[in-house]
Amino acid sequence: VLAYQNVRRIVRRHMSINRRKLDQQLSAMILIRVGFLVVMTLPYVLQRI
Repeated sequence: VLAYQNVRRIVRRHMSINRRKLDQQLSAMILIRVGFLVVMTLPYVLQRI
């Protein structure tokens, strides 16, 4: 029973690490996309002023 609980705990920990990595990837992708959008629209906005 204790071994089963330990395995479940390790699996749960591994899943949270995996999820954290995926969250970091998603955050990086969103930040890159926002930065790209700002860089692409900035010349247009500056030209309109």
